[in-house]
Amino acid sequence: MKNKLIRFTLVGSAVTMLYGFSNDSMAHGAEFKVISTSYSKPLTSIQVFKNFKPIETKQYKISGVTKISDGLIFDMYGDTLIDLKSKDKSVHKTEVNPLNIKRVNDRLVSLNNSNLNEFSITKYTTSYKKSQGKKRFVGHARDFIIDQSNIYVLANVYGETSRDVTIYTIDRKSLKVKSAKIIPQLTFGFYFKKIDQQIKIYGNLTEENEELAISTYDIKTKSSELTLTVPESVMWVSKTKQISSQKELLLNAYSLLKVDYKTKQVKRAYASNNALIDFRYHAPERCYYVLEGDVERRVYSVTVLNQKMKKIKSSIITPPPHTFPVVLSL
Repeated sequence: MKNKLIRFTLVGSAVTMLYGFSNDSMAHGAEFKVISTSYSKPLTSIQVFKNFKPIETKQYKISGVTKISDGLIFDMYGDTLIDLKSKDKSVHKTEVNPLNIKRVNDRLVSLNNSNLNEFSITKYTTSYKKSQGKKRFVGHARDFIIDQSNIYVLANVYGETSRDVTIYTIDRKSLKVKSAKIIPQLTFGFYFKKIDQQIKIYGNLTEENEELAISTYDIKTKSSELTLTVPESVMWVSKTKQISSQKELLLNAYSLLKVDYKTKQVKRAYASNNALIDFRYHAPERCYYVLEGDVERRVYSVTVLNQKMKKIKSSIITPPPHTFPVVLSL
């Protein structure tokens, strides 16, 4: 498991969003932006593509960008942040290793993996000054969700001989832990989302076989149950899309899966020889857009699929030298 985690770190981090594509007859002229980053030098670029060719490039002095969150880009392996919504686009300091940063009312809230088995939460003012002391917690965080009262954190907590998938419920104002509940059905948690009073966690059933396992955590009763498990191997589950009341698409590095909760069946909707990075559905034209790539060969492409997940078009996109495509936005 450790070697596979290392092997897929870049792929798992390169979570990408695609917007603004059209149908088979119009997609060739669609315009979209690609954010690419360097892991060795302070360089991140935003390319504007039209007809799958770059027509404009902007560069920023920041490295290690793995996502865009509320118009913020930040160095996941460093301590810098740039607010793309600000006029000057200047670089600001953060706590080391921010996993995610979100805007909440008049503040910024940052989730950081400060050490191997320790994460922290820090609050900042909109002028990027700390407004509350950093609070530390045990575990390696995957992401956080913020609602009106609480901050929920999905973390893999490592012991000397064990690893526990844990959901933290943390008071949003005081940052005190209300509860830390182990999800016993999973051996590793990749991704989670909150739907009303339930949290759905996506991960592996066993370390050896990497079987897909989905558990549901009830916020009120603080109990969890195994919703679904299948022998399909998954790694770095990074996104889901609900396509009906009982069906959803699930993206991981290996494939795009269609999950049917009524029949408890999972089918491969799309897979290729490349690692899958992200996908988007363009509702007006009823098309899916998948970003995929070979990190070692540094070859990336955007594939257009129809609603039956059949390939319509695939075109290579080229990031600037020394960079990897990691996040996309309009």
